[in-house]
Amino acid sequence: MLDVETDPTLRSNVQETIISLVQATCGELLNQWLLLCKDILATSNDNTRSTMFVGEEKTAKDGDDDEEGPDDDDATLQVGGPRAGVPDKGKVQPRWPTRVFATQVVQRLMSVCDTERAHLDLSLAKELQMSSGGRADYLVLHLSDLVRMSFMGATSDNTELRLAGLNSLQDVITRFSTVPEPEFPGHVILEQFQAQVSIFFKILKMLFLNKCRCKCLRGSLHAYY
Repeated sequence: MLDVETDPTLRSNVQETIISLVQATCGELLNQWLLLCKDILATSNDNTRSTMFVGEEKTAKDGDDDEEGPDDDDATLQVGGPRAGVPDKGKVQPRWPTRVFATQVVQRLMSVCDTERAHLDLSLAKELQMSSGGRADYLVLHLSDLVRMSFMGATSDNTELRLAGLNSLQDVITRFSTVPEPEFPGHVILEQFQAQVSIFFKILKMLFLNKCRCKCLRGSLHAYY
């Protein structure tokens, strides 16, 4: 809906509603929210990716009568996997504002989950998940997805999405930089994502240098004129 709605007020209301749902249900639906955000942020456009379809869905055949069933609406909105017979023109790929919002949802999930220790403690999270028969879910168990989604945004060509991704990656580093790796005493769980973290700091350094160059250029132009 965010990709097809043009009214700024309605878009804002939809975003506020989603944020409220995230805050209210992240404990029970953490995995579902993360999957949704990962789906939106994915850059792959192939048919294996869950895609939102907006299109004509009529079950009537040539020469049928005028009767309509309950599922014969002219336009339907469906979220799910690939469907046979749906034309490519019916696919709505997430645009960059929606991807920025998805990154912000990831950040909100991390913020809400801060209140429970198990979300930031791998040993405790695994213990509680095992004792619940796999029903309990915790943020630290999705660390690879958090890094991947933030990294996708941070390396985007779009400035707004890149900044959102960098902010999200910074939140991940801040929250999990001291979480120990139970299987390797003396190490932290973020060490397995050393490549992504290194690139994060390289991007920050590049942005800082560019900002300094811009300031120097503005100063030179001001002195010249």
